[in-house]
This record gives sequence, C-alpha cells and structure tokens, in this order.
Amino acid sequence: RELRRCFRVTVVDAKEYFEFTSGIMRGYCKPSHWDSLVFPYHEVLERQLGVGFIWGEVLSLDPSRRCVHIKTMFAEEEDVVPYDYV
Repeated sequence: RELRRCFRVTVVDAKEYFEFTSGIMRGYCKPSHWDSLVFPYHEVLERQLGVGFIWGEVLSLDPSRRCVHIKTMFAEEEDVVPYDYV
C-alpha cells in the first residue's frame, strides 16, 4: 500500500481473487461472512488502491533486460512487461 505513493505497482497472480484461507471454516458455518474472506483483486487493487493487476503467471524474469515474461489468462502468447524493481 505504501509503495504505490512512490512507485507504479503491479501484482501478477494466477488467481483473480484473494482468499483468506484461515477463515474459510467460518465462512462455511456462517455464509454471510464469506464476502469478508474473498475479494476480487481487480476490484480492490485497481479501483480502491490504484495498484495494477495482471491475471496470469510469471514464466520468467530477465534481469539483463529488466523484464518479466508473463502468460496472461486466456492468451496464446506471453507478454513481456518491463520493470525497475521486483
């Protein structure tokens, strides 16, 4: 959260949501609690925190070119994303 003030932050994850796994049993016992255990990354990261989100998988890092090779979900080819810090 603090990094976004000084840097453009991007999160890459193969899941499109965050799940607070230690609270899952409570969600089964009290279904109304489910919304506080799971949230979509896009909604929270991009809209509320101003942090970028890529739904995909990091295939490799290329430190010499300072780029990340990412396979985004449902894409045939990988994307190459430049970075300053990992």
